[in-house]
Amino acid sequence: MKLRSILVFSGYVIVFLVSLYFFILFSLPEEQIARYVIDKYLKTNNVNISYKSSGISPGMNLVLKEAEVELSDDGYKFNFEKLEIGFSLLKYLISSKPVYVVASGYGGNIKLVSGFKKENIGIELIVDNLDLSLVDIFKDKTGLNLKGNLDMNLNLSLNKKETNKSNGSISFSLNSTEIKGGKIMGFEVPSVNIGELKSEIDIKNGKLKVSNFKGKGKDLEIKLAGDGQLAQNIGRSSLNLNLKLKPAQVFIEKNEKIKTILFGIGSSLDKEGYYNFSIKGTLSSPSFMPEKKN
Repeated sequence: MKLRSILVFSGYVIVFLVSLYFFILFSLPEEQIARYVIDKYLKTNNVNISYKSSGISPGMNLVLKEAEVELSDDGYKFNFEKLEIGFSLLKYLISSKPVYVVASGYGGNIKLVSGFKKENIGIELIVDNLDLSLVDIFKDKTGLNLKGNLDMNLNLSLNKKETNKSNGSISFSLNSTEIKGGKIMGFEVPSVNIGELKSEIDIKNGKLKVSNFKGKGKDLEIKLAGDGQLAQNIGRSSLNLNLKLKPAQVFIEKNEKIKTILFGIGSSLDKEGYYNFSIKGTLSSPSFMPEKKN
């Protein structure tokens, strides 16, 4: 009899909790919640979001459809088919990254986990199969029409006041990479097959170090190495990099413009057959210049 009473009581509790869950889920003021989250937590960090519709997921996350994310510091805009913003109580209790964002767009998926701990901002970012040809920012920054699918893992601890206390790592790969035209230093660039690009970037005490950045396609080999210094505004981080390019002879022979360009920068050719360029300036505004080697 006692067991039966316990089971009946447990059943009532379960029914009550399920009913409460659905009551909360279907009665939450979705639009007010969306505006509160954006105004309270995003706009104050120079991020603004506009969207077509909002909702609450079964996991009690805020879901925005056809969302446009604007970074106020740089004016960049990104458009996503779906943007889900959530808060993990468990991660709040055991770590410094309780807020997460999952986005679908540009042919792939992005997951961002972030949070604050004293003066540090913790960021984890996973990018899966992002189609670069759909992301305007890459063309704006490089002057090139890039084609390729990006996979990336980023883990950073950024100190808001002292950048020399920032640490982390970034690794990425670009598959089936091609340059489908564009301009560099005023020159028209033909289509170039680069193949697969891979890189690792370490950040220690606020200093960037680029290593193992290389790619080899049927038209071009590429290597990149060097360092940089983080700034509080990431876009203003300084760069001091060396870019090496080795075009295939067949590629050179079938492109007269490339022959002309290579002739003009012949002094940048090293003994291994690479043309060398320095990349300086900032992350948001890099400058490319031939680097004399002979």
